[in-house]
Amino acid sequence: MAGLATASAVTEDGLVQLVRLADIRRRPISWLWPGRIPRGSVTVLDGDPGAGKTMIAADLAVRVAGGFEMPDGSRSEFAGRGAPVLFIELDIPADALAPRIDAAGGDRRGNVFVWPDGLSCVMPTHAARVTAAVLGIGARLVIVDTLVRTFDDQLKLEAYQDATSVIGAWDEVARVTGSAVLLLNHRTKVSGGDAMSKGYGSKGGVAGVARSMIGASRDYGATEGQHRYYIESSKATYSALADRLAYRIVAASVTGTDDEGRPCELVTARVDWLPNVRPVSASGAKAAERDARRNDEREIARSVIGDGFEGTAGELDEALKAAGVSVGRAAIVRREVTISERVAGARNARRWVMRAGVQTVGVRVGDDEADGFDLPAMFDDGTADNVTRGPWVG
Repeated sequence: MAGLATASAVTEDGLVQLVRLADIRRRPISWLWPGRIPRGSVTVLDGDPGAGKTMIAADLAVRVAGGFEMPDGSRSEFAGRGAPVLFIELDIPADALAPRIDAAGGDRRGNVFVWPDGLSCVMPTHAARVTAAVLGIGARLVIVDTLVRTFDDQLKLEAYQDATSVIGAWDEVARVTGSAVLLLNHRTKVSGGDAMSKGYGSKGGVAGVARSMIGASRDYGATEGQHRYYIESSKATYSALADRLAYRIVAASVTGTDDEGRPCELVTARVDWLPNVRPVSASGAKAAERDARRNDEREIARSVIGDGFEGTAGELDEALKAAGVSVGRAAIVRREVTISERVAGARNARRWVMRAGVQTVGVRVGDDEADGFDLPAMFDDGTADNVTRGPWVG
C-alpha cells in the first residue's frame, strides 16, 4: 500500500516530482482477514450498542493470536502459527476484558497484549507511543475499543477535519508497523439509512476518512424468540464488498479467582458465528413486510371482487375497507389491481375486475419486532444448526 508523500518528492525550487503511474509497483494486498480487514490500514467496526462489537473483537483477537481460521473459513498468513495482538481497551478494565478473551477461546500462545489500565491513548498526541508499543511486540492486529475515547476533549468525532486528524494518526500507526488497526465505533441511535450514515460523524466524518468499514447490525430475518446480528462490509477500498455474515451473542462462563484466590465461575459472553444463515437488513425486512402486506391486500381484493364488482369507485373502496384493507390503502389498492368498464344505463356505476397478471408477491419475513427498531436482548440461550462456536472447535 502506498505511503504518504515525503519531502524528497519536492525539489529545492519547490517543484513537485510527479510519479509516473507505469513506474508504480503492483503488489498484492496483505490481509489480516481476507476481503474484510487489510493490514497496513485502518478498518472501522461500528454498530448499534449491544451488537457485541467487543465480543467480535475478542473473537478476532483469539483467532489471530492462535493462528485459527477466520469466521468465514478464510485463512490469513498467520494461520497455523499465530501473531501478536495489541488490545487497547479503553471502555472497560483489563480484568473485565480477560474473561471475554477466555470465552472466545483463550490466549493459548501468549500472543494477546493489553494496553495498561489508566494509561492515556489520545490521538494524534500519543501516536509515537502507540507505534513503539506495536513495534515492540510485533503486533499484527491492533484493536481500539472505542475510537471516541482516543479523541482529545477539544476534538469532535463528527467534524471531518477532527476525524481526519485522529483516524489519520491511527492510519499512520498501521502504515508504519504493517499491522491491521481495528477501530470500534458506536453507531448513532437512528433507524433506517445505510450503514455508513449511522456511524458517529456520518459520511463526512468517520466514514469519509476510514478506508474500510464493517457494520454490525441486527438480523431482521430471525424468527420469533431469536436474536441475531450480522456484519457487513459497508466500505472497502481494497476489494469488493464482502458477503454478510450472521452471528449471535451467547452467554458463556469461564473460570476465575475470587479475592481470596479460590476458583470461581465468571459469567460473560462470546460470539457464535452462523455462516449458513442469510441475514436480513432492516430495509430488507421492511420491503418483505411491504410485499407481504400487498400480498394480503391483493387476496382481499380477489375475495371482494370475485368475478366482478358493480358499483362506484367509492363503493368498491368501502367494500375493500370493510374486508380489511386500511383506510389509507383502499383507493391505492383499487388503482393497483383493478380495471373497470362503465355499466350501461347506470349512473357512475362500473364493473370492476382484477387486472390480468396480478399475482401475489414476496414471502413474509418472521420477526418478533417487525414493526420496530428497538434493540433486542443481547443474549440468545437457544441452539441453532451450523453454528461456529469459536476458533477452538474442530
